[in-house]
Amino acid sequence: MTHNYSMFNEHFSLVVAHFEKLKSFISVIINGSSPQQRLMGLMVTATATDKKGATFVPGTFNTTADIRVQDLKEDKTCDESVIAHRYLVNKNGVFFRWTAPVPGTGCIHFNATVIERSDVWYKDEGSLHKVICEESK
Repeated sequence: MTHNYSMFNEHFSLVVAHFEKLKSFISVIINGSSPQQRLMGLMVTATATDKKGATFVPGTFNTTADIRVQDLKEDKTCDESVIAHRYLVNKNGVFFRWTAPVPGTGCIHFNATVIERSDVWYKDEGSLHKVICEESK
């Protein structure tokens, strides 16, 4: 079986919506570029880097709004929070929330991998990578 990883994702996007500096959570949406675009599966991580250069997982994910996704840490599949599909079936998009960590964490990198078909997937590039930084005081 051949797996084709595309370096040029023009089909899917990770959208950070409803981000307000006075709220501690944001909505995250992954969807296709057209209503006909479907995804089978996905994986999303949020990471930050501390002052010593070590990477860590900030904030927490909440998947209660969409039963098609799950946090693999809650399911005890992973040691860190990772959002993944619950069912490997076609879907037009997924939705979940992320609660921000305490102030001073710095910039957060959201990275997504999207499975379009069993042999076509996209990872971490272009519109599947978002960086959110807290405002300086």
